Amino acid sequence: MYTKSVITAVTAFATLIPSILAGKAVVSNRCRGPVYLWSVGGAGPTPMKTIRPNSTYDEDLRNPPWGGVSLKISKEPTQNNITQFEYTLVNTTVWYDISNIDGDPFRKDGYKLTTNSSCPEVHCPPSNAPCDQVYNHPDDNWATHACSSTARLVLTLCTS
Repeated sequence: MYTKSVITAVTAFATLIPSILAGKAVVSNRCRGPVYLWSVGGAGPTPMKTIRPNSTYDEDLRNPPWGGVSLKISKEPTQNNITQFEYTLVNTTVWYDISNIDGDPFRKDGYKLTTNSSCPEVHCPPSNAPCDQVYNHPDDNWATHACSSTARLVLTLCTS
């Protein structure tokens, strides 16, 4: 009886380990109005999420069978003029970036991508010019960063 209880407890704990060790992708909305988010990866987009002012969206970092994940974020409830918070898990590393190739809706409001560890961060203050720390063109590969897959990556919108 004791052995069965121990095995059950160990098995239950082992199923929790991936979620305990999983990193997070977080979007924090400090804008005056809502922002809209679509999490795209694997089988297609999830339903649109509305992030109210002073609220957050988060998801465990995941590894879909076909490439990475893109959190598409807009000020409008359409997937036009979007900023993309992109990440890909490879073993114990998460590769991440911000892309404004398909729009730059938060340029004048400022935004930043921070982590809970010593990983590279992105800081884009309010500006009339594109941020030089993100993808503005498809070949801006220097804008991709790497961190431990247990990292908490937080994109804060409207930092002005």
